[in-house]
Amino acid sequence: LCVCSALGDENKDVPKGVIRLSDITKVFQNMKKKDHLMRNILTIETSLRTYLVQAPSIVTMYIWQSCLSIPLHSFENDR
Repeated sequence: LCVCSALGDENKDVPKGVIRLSDITKVFQNMKKKDHLMRNILTIETSLRTYLVQAPSIVTMYIWQSCLSIPLHSFENDR
């Protein structure tokens, strides 16, 4: 089971929610929003719903996008 948890407040360690990595179908930068409050938004599509996640910086957003775009089968052991 691989999951990604999101914290509701950066000062707390309690997850606000969980996304199963196996449910992710598409990850991309949200280019529709030009408002300064909507910067660094990453769109994560799953089979059940679409999530908009705001990263603290553009660099962090690109790192998250790269990591979440790696297919899970890439991590499986070849035995």
